[in-house]
Amino acid sequence: MKLLDVLACPYCKVGLKQENDLLICPVCLNPYPVKNTVRHLYNSDLPHWKKIMVVNTEIARRFPEQPQMKYEDNTWLDRVVENTPLSQRANKVMFNVAIDFFGDDLYKEEYGLEFGCAQGWSVIYLSQYKPMIGLDISNFYGLEEIPNINKGIEKVIADGHYMPFLDNSIGIVFSCAALHHIHDRAMGVREIYRILKPGGKYCGFGDLWTNEQSMREYWSDPDRKTEENPYGWDSMIEGRPYSKDELYRWFDIGFSKVHIQPIVYKPHMHEFGYLNIACGEEGMSNLIIMVTK
Repeated sequence: MKLLDVLACPYCKVGLKQENDLLICPVCLNPYPVKNTVRHLYNSDLPHWKKIMVVNTEIARRFPEQPQMKYEDNTWLDRVVENTPLSQRANKVMFNVAIDFFGDDLYKEEYGLEFGCAQGWSVIYLSQYKPMIGLDISNFYGLEEIPNINKGIEKVIADGHYMPFLDNSIGIVFSCAALHHIHDRAMGVREIYRILKPGGKYCGFGDLWTNEQSMREYWSDPDRKTEENPYGWDSMIEGRPYSKDELYRWFDIGFSKVHIQPIVYKPHMHEFGYLNIACGEEGMSNLIIMVTK
């Protein structure tokens, strides 16, 4: 099994040909470079990508100290946010839920994908079970530093609206706090459906609000940092949680099984105030999404 067997032009959706350090689309002839083992599968001339790069530049300016974590081994549990006992427990629970849901699919000899992999906590953990692909929008969090360990980890920079994989090519898809970064969430869900193999599964964790706050939580002001708001975030909750019907409508595109479950946080259980939200049947923001194609 080779990565080239599942890669596709993100816009034409056809397989790529490799010529030295370039991946070439045989239809549009776009060249996609391979740099430091990372496949750069996007067209930097497109207006929406230029907008993304403007946002990333601003993020880097405002957060020059943003950690770009390096891994010497498999110590994922010691590398979570701020290394707090709460964060460790939360990650362990999250992985247990995902592993139970993926079941035997974790052991099939086919690629799994994490989109929005950031520093690689999850993709490293899941690579203990199967070959994984880590996809993110940029190298801001240190995508290049994720090691190729365990069953193997491949790295891709691409846009979640235009996932660079062939139809029916990926066995499992995982995401954590990533779907809200995709401006057109329904389009992102359609891409997940397209790339999953028949019977493939997607498991996602995260928060979703109707204000379309794609990447807005990063528009923060260091001068606004307080004990309650340690990162100076702008408000993420100007909108409202999506209703249950709205969320299920995204997945009413052919998935055979859909389960969306709210996560309820108590005020003392999380260090970030904007996550202290009780999610009911009528409005769900912090979610576990588990679907099968």
